[in-house]
Amino acid sequence: MAADIEAAAILIGAVVPETREEVAIDVPDFAPELSAHCAALGLAPSFETTRMYRGAPLEVGESIYAVGTLELG
Repeated sequence: MAADIEAAAILIGAVVPETREEVAIDVPDFAPELSAHCAALGLAPSFETTRMYRGAPLEVGESIYAVGTLELG
């Protein structure tokens, strides 16, 4: 997990070119520059997920979040 968008871009830029394995990265909607960075490294969208709430939606800040699995969120 990265502390901010810039740190995430550095981490992704260091890992992606060095691996031949499949790479999956969850890029938050509020980080289009990170999405563009991933695309420049040859990554392409494969599917999207939808965040759903019961009650009022939580406010999403300028943070990077990680999910353990899609089932756990």
